[in-house]
Amino acid sequence: RPVLSEFLEGFASPSYRYSAIYFLRLFFDFLGVETNPARHIKFPKINPAAQVKFIEPHELIQLMEVLKQKVQLGQYLRESAIVHLMIFTGLRISEVLALRKEDIQPSGVILIRDSKTHESRVTQIPKEVIDAIQAYHKAYPNPNTPYVFYPYREQSRPFSTLSYSAVQTMIQKLFKEAGIYKKGRNLHAFRHTFARS
Repeated sequence: RPVLSEFLEGFASPSYRYSAIYFLRLFFDFLGVETNPARHIKFPKINPAAQVKFIEPHELIQLMEVLKQKVQLGQYLRESAIVHLMIFTGLRISEVLALRKEDIQPSGVILIRDSKTHESRVTQIPKEVIDAIQAYHKAYPNPNTPYVFYPYREQSRPFSTLSYSAVQTMIQKLFKEAGIYKKGRNLHAFRHTFARS
């Protein structure tokens, strides 16, 4: 336990420390350690207002389980692609909506157009993200738009992409269905959660 306490001293932020303790508990449980040393360490108190910014590990599990069930029913394919992309990359929603089909390679390499610096960068995304995007495009193809994410009802507009408000509405609905809705929690929660992990 002293070793764990010393390790946790490196997490100055209560929210980071909370996550570290949580994952340590899961890790020792997974190893089958009879007396889990992390369970003797108390969680730090977190400012409720700050906590809204993050999606806690158990909430993330709930969210992904709901998405999995919906996708199996042929629903929420676009939401699934957006959520996977934001969780695994920490992209800003403006960067997600600016993505063009040509920016994503089957190998998982994507070109990100930075909305703040107006510079581009390249990064690698997991196969799960590619699969989610491809499933969405297969179910709702739109060859008329260059964008990865597009409105279903505006297929005649070649340069239309989703709006921030449209994505915010669909994700808030998803939060509620997953039972993780909190007042003040918005799309930036995915970016905060990625940075915290």
